[in-house]
Amino acid sequence: MGTVDDLQRQRRRSIAIHRAALAILQQQPELRFVLLERIPEKRAKRGDLHGWYSEWENILTDGSLEAFRRVAEGEDSHSSDLRSVTPVGSILPADVRARALATIA
Repeated sequence: MGTVDDLQRQRRRSIAIHRAALAILQQQPELRFVLLERIPEKRAKRGDLHGWYSEWENILTDGSLEAFRRVAEGEDSHSSDLRSVTPVGSILPADVRARALATIA
């Protein structure tokens, strides 16, 4: 089990990655559909995990990015749980991910 510092670092990394994904989605909102296409595959592998994939579907079909922003930046446990089953890896280029993670101490 990780230490408190490890868990905080992991949470900061998750937020940084999701902020980077949010920036991409703001520039290319059509990429929401790429994320939506990934969810059934993830759900088939892991189940719906407390309805989190269904919630991601709702967030991505919302029409605005406000709900995504709340999850991306949320410090609460629910946002953290949602980020743990995120579909954003499919739209995040390796260099963008690396830059986002480089901001974490």
